[in-house]
Amino acid sequence: MAEDNPQSGPRHAWLHWGALTAMVYVVLLVLLTMPVLLTAFPEEKAKGKIPWEVFAEPPYWMFVLWVGLSQFLLIRVPVRLKLGRPVTRRGLWLPIVATGFWMGCLMMGGVLSVLEWRAPHWQPGQLRLLWLGLPLLTWFGWAVAFGRWSRASGAQALSEVQNRWMLRGSILELLVAVPTHVVTRGRTDCCAGFFTFFGITMGLSVMLLAFGPAVFFLFYSRWKRLGGGGG
Repeated sequence: MAEDNPQSGPRHAWLHWGALTAMVYVVLLVLLTMPVLLTAFPEEKAKGKIPWEVFAEPPYWMFVLWVGLSQFLLIRVPVRLKLGRPVTRRGLWLPIVATGFWMGCLMMGGVLSVLEWRAPHWQPGQLRLLWLGLPLLTWFGWAVAFGRWSRASGAQALSEVQNRWMLRGSILELLVAVPTHVVTRGRTDCCAGFFTFFGITMGLSVMLLAFGPAVFFLFYSRWKRLGGGGG
């Protein structure tokens, strides 16, 4: 467990650092929204249509806020460890549940991408049990697995394992979603590429989540070098 003057600095310094890292993540996510949209749907850009209306959609901001909150929950443990604050067993469950949820989203993105590629005329209602039930099962399974890791290895090891598996999962999911998106966008079907784009969105979002602790450590190390004190 890494510590830097554990008793110095404000009592809730971990909260400030966690909020700062989550805010950086949210800003980066918003800035990447339009480039990713235009890359996934280049014909819109060719027509001179820039889909600015996405920023006026409540579901978009709900998604942004949820991933920002998830980043805060995931960064909470490494921040507290770095600042020398205690991490209780109960405090590990929120990041465990958040990580399991995003691993389930990766599974759903991969399943939807394959379905859209292999069966372009499928109806979501026909396979609801598969494309919704499987991610829920994945969520539960990963939450249980991470919970067991926390009991066996402790908070520091759990944080490292969570980020490692989220990064691996996002890369694997993108290796599925990107090629299938290219194929489906070549079809003339209405809304072709929507579900594969969802897969790409999940892959990129979770990949950024996995880099959250690294962003915090960069900020914290820089702040320490500038004489910010212990916490």
